[in-house]
Amino acid sequence: PLSPPASPQMRFPVSPRGLLSYLVTLHVLRLGSDGFRVVGPGYPLHATVGQDVVLPCHLSPPEDTRSLEIRWIRHQFLETVHHYRNGEDQYGEQLRDYQGRTELVKAGLSNGSLDLRILGLRPSDDGHYICTVQYADSYTEATVELEVSGCPWFVCPCRASVPSS
Repeated sequence: PLSPPASPQMRFPVSPRGLLSYLVTLHVLRLGSDGFRVVGPGYPLHATVGQDVVLPCHLSPPEDTRSLEIRWIRHQFLETVHHYRNGEDQYGEQLRDYQGRTELVKAGLSNGSLDLRILGLRPSDDGHYICTVQYADSYTEATVELEVSGCPWFVCPCRASVPSS
């Protein structure tokens, strides 16, 4: 039989820092435990103000995503651009700037697609977007960079002073 420790305090075989490191590692391993990951394009997308754009993202390996919770958020603001859960779009948490301008491309959901369409690009749409997927207790994400440029046909008005005679 084992005898209890001499002191009334329990002693852990690792330091608190070691325990914290272990818990973080365990959590990270759990994130990918379902065997899927979210994949973005891996390069910046370029689009022009006024255009519609599709931010590509998909599950690997491909899996039906209709029953998953999918959320697109702005990297800078960590606020919701688009939210999809239980087979329906959820608009309650959506940033005001994106209301009526986003849609999850439903045609590819059964094949693992997580693509988001943004309508009528604005200069403020420029930046990083994070596509997140939550399934049961697992969570995975990918970042998509969107570079929005001004209209190529836009000409800045200029004024020249003409000397009066």
